[in-house]
Amino acid sequence: MESAHNIDPATNLIGLTNIPEGSLISGKPCVILLNAGFLHRVGPNRLNTDLARRLAKVNFASLRMDLSGLGDSMTGSATLDDREIVSQDLDKAMEFMQKNYGLQTFILVGLCSGANDTAIKALADERVVGLLNIDGVGYRTKRFYINYVFQHLLRRSIQPSRWKRLLNRFKAKSQPPEEGQAVQGSVLANNTAYTEWSREQSGENIQTLAQRGVLMHFIYTGGVTGYYNYRQQFWDIFSDFDFEGKVSTNYFPVTDHLNMLQHHRDEMQQDIVDWAKRSF
Repeated sequence: MESAHNIDPATNLIGLTNIPEGSLISGKPCVILLNAGFLHRVGPNRLNTDLARRLAKVNFASLRMDLSGLGDSMTGSATLDDREIVSQDLDKAMEFMQKNYGLQTFILVGLCSGANDTAIKALADERVVGLLNIDGVGYRTKRFYINYVFQHLLRRSIQPSRWKRLLNRFKAKSQPPEEGQAVQGSVLANNTAYTEWSREQSGENIQTLAQRGVLMHFIYTGGVTGYYNYRQQFWDIFSDFDFEGKVSTNYFPVTDHLNMLQHHRDEMQQDIVDWAKRSF
């Protein structure tokens, strides 16, 4: 059953639950799905909504919520920083599911900035027993740079159309703008993962979660080729850490960051459901 809730009337914190038959969810953790960036709680191209419904079919209750200031939820406290607001919102969400449905443990799901938020909260809250991050923490390796040269730069260098565009850009920049003409600047894409942690800090934090028994699944897509471009990269990044068998990964190189195509979303969602079923 799917229902809308005002999780915290004092702050108008909004969420939607998907609850299978009550007897079937006993013993399973509740899945909480966060916003990705500034997107509404449905997620990019309804990723969160579709995933919540798939999880309900295999007896996982879920809550997909709008964090303060996003979607239908009001802006959070002006006296707290973003990290504190997210942590406070997640506390309220977990307390709501505990009080109303008797669910005591949680799996946090986040994409991009949501992945960063969930990782930080998991580290601080022992109610979190599972972590699912999409296009989250990642760092370049030697093999990444080799792949980048051969798969990206060399392939582009033999395409005449790219040389033509480069020449046209050079010509355009060499001509002074006419009076009153707007000058278009360029912004380099952020090719690093959305995290405040160094590689060492990330490894240590994931290892701490593993030692606590938290089960984790890290998914990467072709939308983050600026820092991740091969299937085994996660394990190369953290080769000097022991995650005690609590971590799994998957890589979807033809899927874009926002899962634009339905068959890509289907493939990723099935991977997540399979992970949840075998892990819990």
